[in-house]
Amino acid sequence: MKITKVLSASGLVVAGAAGALGVSALVQHTPAASDTPQPAIIPVAYLASSESAKSYEIDGVHSGVVFRIMHAGAAPFHGMFHGPSGTMTIDPDNPGATSIDVTIETTRVATGNNGRDNHLRGPDFFNADQFPTCTFKATGAKAAADGAMTVDGELTLKGKSLPVTATITPTGEGEFRGSTRAGFEAKLSFKRSDFGMDTYIKEGTLGDEVQLTVFIEGVEQ
Repeated sequence: MKITKVLSASGLVVAGAAGALGVSALVQHTPAASDTPQPAIIPVAYLASSESAKSYEIDGVHSGVVFRIMHAGAAPFHGMFHGPSGTMTIDPDNPGATSIDVTIETTRVATGNNGRDNHLRGPDFFNADQFPTCTFKATGAKAAADGAMTVDGELTLKGKSLPVTATITPTGEGEFRGSTRAGFEAKLSFKRSDFGMDTYIKEGTLGDEVQLTVFIEGVEQ
């Protein structure tokens, strides 16, 4: 995160914080109107950046999304989506600078049964032909217990965007094939009926609430 500061005759003015990509905000100081000529103000700007901020590209081969939904009111059923893509910028010292952009291809749903997978890709559920992707985007986070962060973001599914809250926990760091990597696990839930996906809810065959666990291995940029 970068902070722009402007030094003027009236004192020190904090101009603001940039986003996770480090784009500085511009602040212009305008002297008050007066009959007395005002001295020229020459801003002296400097940048203070957080060394803890790190950006990652998601490695889709080593990342995925697991979903959990109740079946027949009896037991939870799990499926997953392979190969999520996107970027993350994580700043543990300044959680507000955190930025997350994850894309899931709805055609890549996998439950271990071809007939069920094709049904999920169809109009009753994800309607993958018309809506080939699902996205989660967030800017800013709050520190939580044990190094985790709480992130308010926007989930877009079947063309509709709604706010959701995710908890993100770091899982480790390591080296692989010459690149530095970090792992994260995110958990969130939503009601599928809110996105117009209400097949089998009234019948009690499938639950309304869907829980997502997103496991991400990011390559440090």
